Amino acid sequence: MKTRTSLTILVLFAASGLPCQADYKMGPRKLIQAYYTHLYESYKPEFKFSEGRDRELIAAGAVAYIFLAGHRDEFQGNELASPIIRKSIQGVKAAQSPDGSFGENEAGPDRVNPTAIAVLALTAASNPDYSPLIQKAESWLRNLNDDRLDVSGRFLKLLALNKGTISAQSALPVLALLLEMKSDNTPEVQALTLLGSALIREFSEGGGVIEKNKLEQIPQWDALTDQATKSLSGFIANKQVSGACIAVRTLHSCMYAQKRKK
Repeated sequence: MKTRTSLTILVLFAASGLPCQADYKMGPRKLIQAYYTHLYESYKPEFKFSEGRDRELIAAGAVAYIFLAGHRDEFQGNELASPIIRKSIQGVKAAQSPDGSFGENEAGPDRVNPTAIAVLALTAASNPDYSPLIQKAESWLRNLNDDRLDVSGRFLKLLALNKGTISAQSALPVLALLLEMKSDNTPEVQALTLLGSALIREFSEGGGVIEKNKLEQIPQWDALTDQATKSLSGFIANKQVSGACIAVRTLHSCMYAQKRKK
């Protein structure tokens, strides 16, 4: 019986077209590149990632987000040159309602996830043309009472309103949400927990102040890399693009952490 790690490698090598070596442990950079290849080859030329308007919107926004947030220097001001990013951004922009939210469901909690993902994607583009869309969406998010949201909705709302990063003001609320999210075993929530943990570690290593006892509750980079790899493999196997993108965003952080150590 293959181990979970071996299965992960097999799935991702198959997705990337690389030679299959089950005993080879791919680093974050190669895992990310393999998933990009998988996205291009599996969904071209239309780049439709899911069925149902809201699910497609979340997937398209997540795809745009990982390319734009993970590779700002490469795509800033030039995001529309990439077909996968261009079509994803076009799909996101077309889904905004007059009240500023994104999605098909009636305005309310069900729109928080697509709206937050849309804000993250459009913000990551660093395109001033998107500012009016972002501002309307942010206003809608601020006016939405957190008491109406589940824990993942609260996390995504907080992340979107903080431009996809952790600040001195948001660090403690994020830590509190992570503790709550750990008790939810659904793959999507666990993937968001890993992402939040990676962002907290980045914040701390960038000079942000986190109490030692609180930081000790956050997995180390090696553990985050292993867990994000398993998460990515599972989402690929289930053809769940938005979840896979969350795992890839975590792997971005792991990749840059490795570079900082060097």
